[in-house]
Amino acid sequence: MENDSVVELRGTLLLTDMVRFQYFHSFRRSWLLAAIVVCLVVGLALAAIVPGTRQVIGPGVPCALLLLLWFAALTFAPYLNARKQYAALDRMRGPLALTYTMEGFSGTAPGTTWTNAWGNLKFLRETKSLFLLYQLPNYALIVPKRFFESPVQMETWRRMASRGIAPKGIDKSGLVARWC
Repeated sequence: MENDSVVELRGTLLLTDMVRFQYFHSFRRSWLLAAIVVCLVVGLALAAIVPGTRQVIGPGVPCALLLLLWFAALTFAPYLNARKQYAALDRMRGPLALTYTMEGFSGTAPGTTWTNAWGNLKFLRETKSLFLLYQLPNYALIVPKRFFESPVQMETWRRMASRGIAPKGIDKSGLVARWC
């Protein structure tokens, strides 16, 4: 059922949705730092090739290896966290039914139901494949875009959300959001 006052969504939350959320949440703040680390490592590697710079670069190699190890951990940790979270949220893995109105939203999953007002949300962030409704800085309700039946339904939902959440709380898509 869909009109200007109610949007109903149905679907099943998948591991890939959780993985995309974890990568977005992790890289949203650290992508610039990761890019700097990659540039430093590439710079050290290129400088090591130039004759006469080995004495200067030599002490930097262990540091560069530690930076690469840190970058690898930063790359794989969100995936491992997503798997752990997905396993822990066994109720959310079943079929979800989400209902959005101008006043708030509610949902049902196997064994649980909830209701919330738009005003209780701190942030709304949109990525390439998800809408993230943040109640706390590190906790979000994940609404995959594939749950929407049509672009019209998605636009109706966006209008509802923009009326219910303070404008400062709606985040425009950034670099990381376009990837996730």
